[in-house]
Amino acid sequence: PHIFSGSPYLADINLGTFYPLNIVYLLFAPFRALTIEVILSYGVAILGAFLLSRRIGLSPIASFYTSIVYIFSGTIALYTNNVSMLHVAALMPFVLWSVISYLQKTSLKSFLIASLCVSLQIVSGHPQITYLTLVLSILLIATFPKISIKNKLKYSFSLLAFSAGMSAIQWVPFVEFA
Repeated sequence: PHIFSGSPYLADINLGTFYPLNIVYLLFAPFRALTIEVILSYGVAILGAFLLSRRIGLSPIASFYTSIVYIFSGTIALYTNNVSMLHVAALMPFVLWSVISYLQKTSLKSFLIASLCVSLQIVSGHPQITYLTLVLSILLIATFPKISIKNKLKYSFSLLAFSAGMSAIQWVPFVEFA
């Protein structure tokens, strides 16, 4: 209570307190948990990049190479030193994959998966990468062919609104704290 005037960790959006992989800190010693979490984040990044590559039509071998290039890119390698940024960057391909999947097949299931991916990225930590991913997702929706402007607006608003509702446990205390 005497450090930073008792700053509440739950209201700090940079920490990613509600990120599901943080459960490893309850199971292991802190340094071991940090190592496990970084390895799991790399696994999330590999899987997400592979799924995104397959969704946009690359072959399985090209998708594999895309995944390898993504995890060894400067972005992921640099963010290994800042775990909350690594969480968000590892989830970026999942968000883009889910948004493209939703646009290709506008079903309730694909909408819920896209909303879950977006809200998971919101609660995972660093907000700058989340903001950039959301901007890219809206640009994807805006430029997606064969969808009317009315539906593009509806898809963008509904996805953002539902994701905001699902992640309110993180951003509402943050806004109040800020």
